[in-house]
Amino acid sequence: MTITSRRNQKGAVLLLVALVVLIGSSALILSTLSNDGSLASLARGNAHTLNEARDALLGYALSYPETHPGTANASPGFLPCPDIDGDGLEDITQCDNANQSSIGFLPWRTLGLARPGGSSGQADCLWYAVSAGFKSPAGTASPPVLNASTEGSFQIENGSGEIIVGASAADRAIAVVFDPGPVLSIDGATPAAPKYTQNRLAASTRTHCGSVNSGDMINRAINYLDRLNGISNADGSKQGASGNDPGANPLPDSGPSVFVSASKQETFEGVSYNDRMVWIDRRKFDPVFKRMNQWVASKVQACVARYGELNIVGSKRYPWAAELDASADPVYVEQTGQRFGRIPAALNAPGATSWPLDPDTSTGQDCFAWFWWPAWQEHIFYAVHEQHTDPAGAASTALELNGTVSEFIVLIANSELSGQTRVGYANKGRIENYLEGQNQPATGSAHIPPGDESFVTGNGTSINDVACNNVGC
Repeated sequence: MTITSRRNQKGAVLLLVALVVLIGSSALILSTLSNDGSLASLARGNAHTLNEARDALLGYALSYPETHPGTANASPGFLPCPDIDGDGLEDITQCDNANQSSIGFLPWRTLGLARPGGSSGQADCLWYAVSAGFKSPAGTASPPVLNASTEGSFQIENGSGEIIVGASAADRAIAVVFDPGPVLSIDGATPAAPKYTQNRLAASTRTHCGSVNSGDMINRAINYLDRLNGISNADGSKQGASGNDPGANPLPDSGPSVFVSASKQETFEGVSYNDRMVWIDRRKFDPVFKRMNQWVASKVQACVARYGELNIVGSKRYPWAAELDASADPVYVEQTGQRFGRIPAALNAPGATSWPLDPDTSTGQDCFAWFWWPAWQEHIFYAVHEQHTDPAGAASTALELNGTVSEFIVLIANSELSGQTRVGYANKGRIENYLEGQNQPATGSAHIPPGDESFVTGNGTSINDVACNNVGC
């Protein structure tokens, strides 16, 4: 078994859980725990356990760079791999395919949680499904690349068959935590299939929640998670789904999956469904997306600042920007005279030098050669003061961030707000689809017009941009 989170992870993660609470994630309600929108049908202990697991996952995602110092370019946002043998540790074998979502036991030891259920506790062990794009990159040859547009993979229906999470791809849940009830006889995969009696017996050496042989009955999701309305919580499949429909294929899978959240179902034959669950959707993950953007902004700011330190001609000189163009896909090439645009990957203006090494020497890479950069570069914008271009121009107006004169400014566009769309080159070439309000120098290609060189840090509502300048973020 491989433990991918190191250096006192338990303490670090629990501290970050506190951060989650402080920044508001603990205030996120569990209004969708059941199809009637209340916690009334949950035992207090179960609600607390599910809450705690959800917050631990958020803490893990927030603290990923700190708890994985040996993973190059480890950004915030990654979630642990599931545990397949019940020992409480994530199994990186579950992350081998970066494009597939996975399900297994919740890795409580990796998350720094207390051992479930005291000394016995098998019935209190939680299960956990994680979306493909958010799985820890520790066990993947090609790590997933996260940004604020990365989508979850899970649609959730209630007991009446209504979609309560994930009606659109952008709204799908990122992770789901299940609290399975006692053993049941559950319906088969098709109406013609016989009922299946769940079997939680171990045929090999026991771990706390399962057994060392991952193929044992005690380690199989079908023996814990139930079916309702043709939906299997054990593998995310849905009867009748096909093609690209959510639930068309069982987990692990690269397509979207479906789970069902309902109150306990009973018939004259007995209980037929008793799962409880919580999930992390984009709203709950918002504190992580914000920290992810801050992490990227800090990396970009440090690289641009370092370029200026290495290119002093009377004063620090910075590259020109790459121009926005609504007539073609973005081209990240420096263009002389362009003081606002995207970060140029290719520096080819007269007198330009190459980007320096990343000031974070742990990466061992040049700035903007990071594996994650192609997924981010579309969302990052840059403005340079007229006196710090090469050659320098006259300072007709002052470039400002929050009223402070700045040599350069970096802006990170957050998730789309109402009215914004970033599909197709015509939309990618228009600044109003990325930045808001005062951070739009002008619509369209956004050349800085005379007298309009003032930018602001986002307020999280009408403006959700992250902004840095030469001083910092």
